[in-house]
Amino acid sequence: MITTTFDDLCGVPELIGTLRMAVSHPLLLPEAYSTGILTEESLGGVLLFGPPGTGKTMACRAVAKECGARMLQLQSSHLQEQYLGETEKMIAAAFRLARRLGPCVMFIDEIEGLFSKRDNNSKPWHRAMVTEFTQEMDGLSTARPNLKAGLIVIGATNRPQDLDSAVVRRLSRRILVDLPNTVQRKAIISRYLRGENVDPAINIDTLASDTTLFSGSDLRHLMLCAAMTSLREITPTTWRVQYGSDGVLIPSSEPLPARIIRPKHFDMALSQVSASSATNQSELEELRRWDKELFRSLRK
Repeated sequence: MITTTFDDLCGVPELIGTLRMAVSHPLLLPEAYSTGILTEESLGGVLLFGPPGTGKTMACRAVAKECGARMLQLQSSHLQEQYLGETEKMIAAAFRLARRLGPCVMFIDEIEGLFSKRDNNSKPWHRAMVTEFTQEMDGLSTARPNLKAGLIVIGATNRPQDLDSAVVRRLSRRILVDLPNTVQRKAIISRYLRGENVDPAINIDTLASDTTLFSGSDLRHLMLCAAMTSLREITPTTWRVQYGSDGVLIPSSEPLPARIIRPKHFDMALSQVSASSATNQSELEELRRWDKELFRSLRK
């Protein structure tokens, strides 16, 4: 059961609004797509691209939760088969299952690993796999378009420039999920500190400023490291523990002292956890350039 909601995305209204228009509304309000060009054309393709750890998978789960859809997550190990022709059959079967389960969100993480660019050196089986996927996206193998079947396909990638152009064209809504800004980092930190005993001396604004280039995943690791550091202070040195004759730890019957996260714990965490994007700035800039040059003109 999916439990992720848009509240977990912490302050990305543009992403949430675009996903609702591209995914939730077609699934929840099919009557709105029953006239004009919307009756003939499917809006069933979305591409989420951006640095690792920015919440692309979380966003897909949240939109599936909001519209009450099932989520079918595909991986290369699910589709790629040893024998010629079997991979195409697996792709066709996945689309048939998704249409039967509709409303359904089909999520393909690291989609560039499956549908990379075709060139003169591409293997025949790879060309056939990409062709099968694009035909299924077009609804060529079924009498019912994806939208009428309640099917939305969402692909996520860190390297959209490696995707085949035919696949990119089918995923017509392309959304850059960038690193969180200072306001978003503050919201993410506050969310992870909910339910924690936090020293009043901790300044969340300062933490947000000190974590430039941190992704949402990096911030989660930072909060976890700070919490574990605070736990290390009270166990076992300040908490009574006993070891049996066989060397096995015997838990104490005394209650565990309160764990409080203090500024020194974050200082220690910051010395151990760094921004994963700090070492690949060139790839980050390439992502932003790809968004700006190819797709900014298409957005309203």
